[in-house]
Amino acid sequence: MMGDVSAIGLSSTSLVIFLLLYTSFATHLPQPAFDEKTSSFKVGVILNLGTKFGNSSRLCMEIALSDFYLAHSNHKTRLDLVFMNSPNDPLSAASAAENLITKQEVQAIVGPQTSEEAAFVSLLGNANKVPVISFSATSPSISHEKTPFFIRTAMSDSFQASAIAALVSHFTWKQIVPIYEQSEYGAGMISYVVNALKAIGAWVPYRTAIPPVSSDDFISKELLKLMNMECRVFLVNMRKSLALRLFAKAREAGMMDKDFVWILSDGLTSQLGTIRPPILRRDFYGVLGLKTLVKTSRKLQDFENRWLKVSRNDNLEVDRSDLTVFGLWAYDTVWALAVAAETEFQTNPRSENNLKTGWLKTILDVEFNGISGEFQLSGGERKRPVFEIVNVAGSSERTVGYWTEKGLQRYHSGEGSNFSTEGLSPVIWPGDTTVIPRGWVNPTVGKKLRILVPGPVKTGFHPFLRAEKDPKTGKLAVDGFVIDVFETALKELPYAVPIEYVQHNITGSMKKPTYDELVQFVFQQKYDGLVGDVTITANRSNYVDFTLPYLPSGIRMIVPLRDDWSGSAWRFLEPLSWKLWIVTGGFVIFTGFVVWVLEHRFNDAFRNSIKDQVGTTSYFIFSTLVYHHKEAIKSNLGRLVVIVWILVVLVLQSSYTASLTSMLTIRHLKPITFELRELGTQDSIGYLRGSFTGKRLLKEGFDPNRLKPFSSPEEYLDALGKGSKSGGVSAIFDEIPYIRLFLKNYCKNYTMAGTAYKAGGFGFVFPKGSPLVPDLSLALLRLGEGDRILEIEKRWFGDLSSCGNNESTLTSDRLNMAMFWVLFLITGLSSTFAVIGSLICFLHGKRRQLLERNPGERLMQKVVSVANTFDEKSVKSTGVRQRKITEMSSSRDLFDSSFIGRSENGPWIPSPSYCPSTSTDFSPPEERSLPNEQKTRAEEGTSNQ
Repeated sequence: MMGDVSAIGLSSTSLVIFLLLYTSFATHLPQPAFDEKTSSFKVGVILNLGTKFGNSSRLCMEIALSDFYLAHSNHKTRLDLVFMNSPNDPLSAASAAENLITKQEVQAIVGPQTSEEAAFVSLLGNANKVPVISFSATSPSISHEKTPFFIRTAMSDSFQASAIAALVSHFTWKQIVPIYEQSEYGAGMISYVVNALKAIGAWVPYRTAIPPVSSDDFISKELLKLMNMECRVFLVNMRKSLALRLFAKAREAGMMDKDFVWILSDGLTSQLGTIRPPILRRDFYGVLGLKTLVKTSRKLQDFENRWLKVSRNDNLEVDRSDLTVFGLWAYDTVWALAVAAETEFQTNPRSENNLKTGWLKTILDVEFNGISGEFQLSGGERKRPVFEIVNVAGSSERTVGYWTEKGLQRYHSGEGSNFSTEGLSPVIWPGDTTVIPRGWVNPTVGKKLRILVPGPVKTGFHPFLRAEKDPKTGKLAVDGFVIDVFETALKELPYAVPIEYVQHNITGSMKKPTYDELVQFVFQQKYDGLVGDVTITANRSNYVDFTLPYLPSGIRMIVPLRDDWSGSAWRFLEPLSWKLWIVTGGFVIFTGFVVWVLEHRFNDAFRNSIKDQVGTTSYFIFSTLVYHHKEAIKSNLGRLVVIVWILVVLVLQSSYTASLTSMLTIRHLKPITFELRELGTQDSIGYLRGSFTGKRLLKEGFDPNRLKPFSSPEEYLDALGKGSKSGGVSAIFDEIPYIRLFLKNYCKNYTMAGTAYKAGGFGFVFPKGSPLVPDLSLALLRLGEGDRILEIEKRWFGDLSSCGNNESTLTSDRLNMAMFWVLFLITGLSSTFAVIGSLICFLHGKRRQLLERNPGERLMQKVVSVANTFDEKSVKSTGVRQRKITEMSSSRDLFDSSFIGRSENGPWIPSPSYCPSTSTDFSPPEERSLPNEQKTRAEEGTSNQ
């Protein structure tokens, strides 16, 4: 942090002048009046009084002391500040602290200036139970938890870690390289940054530590190393003097141009205002920085004016920018000690033992609103701050947003302390561009990425991947679907990525590495990536990053096909589905009933006893199925119903015959089993050697002795052909892409079966946090959306559906109800309308007879009467025949007795009225139903004759 940065040292002459004039310094500040009873609290202060930072902090403390007692002139205590000089040397600081504790007998020590010094002084304070309060030592390695008498009134550098991680996440960077000063101050917060980045999925691939006394040549060499790496996001945490040299060399190396990102820690960002504008514009243009937010107030402005006036009266060459947040913290620290001294004096008797036991707690409990903001300690540390995010644009810095515990936010001007979640304002990056850097580029020295490929690969899987070493040249030749997809995706990237394909121990080892072992090699960073048919799994994703899958996958089985003659005695039933059999039988019965209704009254074939009627009707309707019916149909409606029914029977019979012929003459095959769990306890199962499918089978509970690994489709074919009983296997458990490749050549005898187990698909493998992963994933998405991957697949595999896409769901010759529902609808409607029409005509012809019945009859008697009337035989007639009968009425011999009756006046002629398509009653008048009176007269006339 900036408090650990030593500003440019004052000359020795200036230091002498300061010591001579120090005794008269009190005349520059208004002094409060104290009575003789005022109690003094001695507080030692250790600073580097030979630096601008040290003298600036001293003036802030003096002004705080004057302001406090002018505002609290009635207090009974007064702080007495005893200053000691320490030139940024831990031993000197420890010596000064020992002098203050033993000789000056101070009750507290403020300082020292750097974290290295504070580490020594805090140990002395802890041993002597003297509180050590630091407003500038920001390294998290020193804490109240480790040394209880150490109190930090500055902000711990560990607080910055979350803000830095939020920036990295906001701009979707995956890597960041810390460049820090090799000191307690520089290295203290790095571990916190690493952990915060890990929580958001980013990581630190490299660290650069630069000693404070490094030469410019050393700095240039370290920057050259970074230029040769992919990462272009850098975090700088060092003192200002070293940072000025670093950025000057970075500009000379071309690292302040496009594609580079520089983030400054709080300590360095807070001192940007002390850097001369020409240097800031030239060497720091486009950098981002974190700076503790201090809200502007009237009290703060008054303090700045007085500090500037006093500094110039003291012959210090300073301006307003030299007053940093550390000076404000120094002011608030002295104010807090003055409050604690008065509180301690009022609550505890002035004894040495009580002072040491209660004094520390009193300091920790102090709360007030200072010029730097709310002063409140928690666990010996200042409360977590709000960071202002600034961007150097030209010779000044501009605010682009803020970080709070809620995340990155944009400040609304004019709305007090309210924040919004609108994100950050646009940032001007190095190279004077507003385009967000990707954070990663191809190394400028042309380093090739070493891409690992599986191998050696069996011939049967060469369409997927072929990787063979040329015995003459020694070069590795690779091609196949996987390589084609990978290289096509690389061409989609907006930058070049030189690669080199390698295999692991291709000649030095007889054992082929498993895919899990290949993934581990990438995790161990032995290789820059792994390109192959590698399945994405949860376990592997714990170690490496996968691109989006370029080929979907799943796990199923390859099983043999066998001739399916099971249940052959009932094979004749298979052409029709069971629903179609039931519906057909139902319509046979229904149609028979309809024909009986239409023919019963005037067709002798459908009369006689009930037994004969049932037999005749059943025989008739079933004989229509084979077109062998003999009974004549006399009604027009009956003929219509039968014709429609025979049409349906014709279609059904033809379809049934064709389907049965296909079943009996064509070879029908089916898988041995459709589910993995259906395999018997004696069945052996195969899987692809080196694949994760073997572990999946073990997880399913299969005996390891039943599992057999294979390396090629040819081995699959041989093992499946033998079967489990002959040393082979009953099924092969494998991923769908491999199964499709196998079935392309062998689908006539094998098929894919079983429930599909989910798998993550095939993806390319890279180390955790590799920036290639999101870029390649986006490229693969574009390839998939444009069907270019399908084109590559056809180029290497051909038409995988050329064998009929033979899978576990086999094509069926069975006929189902969906094919014939329209025919059944037609015959059903025609039969229904025929019955309704016939009944209407019957009731119409018998309406007078039915209406003249006894009105007192019950409903059931009426129904029985109608049924009896319907059961009576009627004579069928047509209009043409009726006209002939009328014309021949004079010749009695020409009429058959079955059509013409007799009466006392001569032959009886039927009534000219009749109902089409229904029977007309041609019975003699004397046999008709007449009114009782007429019927009596008719009987009498007959008897007279």
